[in-house]
Order: sequence, then C-alpha cells, then structure tokens
Amino acid sequence: MNFLSILAGFALLYWGAWVSVEDATMLWNLKAFAMVVGGAFVGAVISYRLPFVTTFLPAMMARLFVRRHTSGRKTVEELSKFNEAFRSRSMVLGEMVNKSRDPFMRESMTLLLEGIIPPDKIQNVLLTRAQWLYDRELREARQLRSLARYAFVAGLVATIVGTMHVFLNPPFFEAWGPSFRLTPVFTWMPALSTAFMGLVYGVGLGHLVFHPLSENLRTVAEEAFQKNQVIAHGVALMSQHINPLHFTEELNSYLSPLERVEWKAA
Repeated sequence: MNFLSILAGFALLYWGAWVSVEDATMLWNLKAFAMVVGGAFVGAVISYRLPFVTTFLPAMMARLFVRRHTSGRKTVEELSKFNEAFRSRSMVLGEMVNKSRDPFMRESMTLLLEGIIPPDKIQNVLLTRAQWLYDRELREARQLRSLARYAFVAGLVATIVGTMHVFLNPPFFEAWGPSFRLTPVFTWMPALSTAFMGLVYGVGLGHLVFHPLSENLRTVAEEAFQKNQVIAHGVALMSQHINPLHFTEELNSYLSPLERVEWKAA
C-alpha cells in the first residue's frame, strides 16, 4: 500500500506539471538531474560512508514497502493465544511461535521459552532491545532527512553551472561587447530557464521525496516501538503465569476503547 500511494502521488504530481506547461519536455533535463542525484549521493557517502549507504538503502526500502502495518488489537490477540498455550504447557506453542509473522514477537517468545532470563528481568531486557531498535530507526530517518540538504545544494550548483554556461555562450557574450548591443530576451531566456531545472530537481527531490520518506520512516518506527512495548509487557505477564482475564485486560490498556479485546474472544 505504501508503494501504491507513493506511485499515485508521483503520478498526480507529474500530471499537474504536464498540464501546467505547453511543452512538458522542458521539465526534463538529464544533465541537471544526474548532477542533483550524484551530488546527493556524494554527500551521503561522505557523511555516512559507503558501506552504511549500501546497507541502509535496502533496509529503508524494506521498512517502507515490506513491513506490515502494526495492529495493536492483533498483537494483543496473538499474545493472549500464546498465554493460553503457555499456561496449559501446550506442545504446539513452539510451532505457534515459529509461525508468527512478527520478528520481535518470535524473539521475545523464544527468550521466554528458553528460560535463561528470570521473570522479573525479562521485561527490562525486551524493553532495552525495543528502545535500541527505535533509536536506530529514528537515527536513520534523520539521516535520510539530511539528504534533502545535499540535494538542494547539488541543485543550486547545477543551476549556477547552467547559468554560467548561458552567460558565457558566445552570442550572448558578444552582445555585451564593445557595442553594448543587448541580445533579445527571447533568444537566451529559454536556455536560462533550462538551467534552473537543476534547482527545481534539488528542491523537489529534497522536499517531495527525502522529507516525506523520512517522516514515513519515523512514523513506522514509532508504531513498531509501541507494538514492541506491548509485546514486552505481555511476555513479562506471561512469565508470571497470571490468569487470562487479568492478562488480556492489562494489555487492553494500550488500546483504544474500540480496539480492546474480550478475553474470551482472544
């Protein structure tokens, strides 16, 4: 759904640009675009080093387009089922854990089943892991946001280079020679407008791509952190062997009234 929404947004943006000008080909400048993208990439490599960039980009794409939307209700329902199986010492609990689609859920339940960490310590351990994941993803979101500055500067450089090329073009330069004859505006303004496409690409890439993606990553990180807090609390309650009603009602505290789970339905 994230991919479709981003694709629809770019399609709408392109349609708006297409209908706003008579000749849409003026919006394409491969040299300016290459300079902006290249400048943003060079800035990222210098700031964060190449190995980080090559590993960060696939991870970012996975979080944006692969990670499922977190549902608090489904998380509580899954934990309640695990609690029932754990209390009854069900033989299929391990299989249930392996089938869970949540990596943090699988890790937390495996830690509980191994019994290495005391029950009074397991919640602190899981919360520490959840906090570390949250801090790392927020840092990556801020780093992606910083690429907007690099794209803007690269676009500014592309515009300056293009403008210098227009001003140093021989017909324009000769017009400002000893005779001081002005070249008609319509002969050099199209070239100057093309030079400014670098700035358009820089601003567009920064504020319509990098900033929104950064906000998306931040939102995804916050949702995952809240979900992981519920899992840590649920696993800690599970280790205390409390009754199902107490278990479900305590985890319902993380949900809105419309989302809350009835313990019998769980």
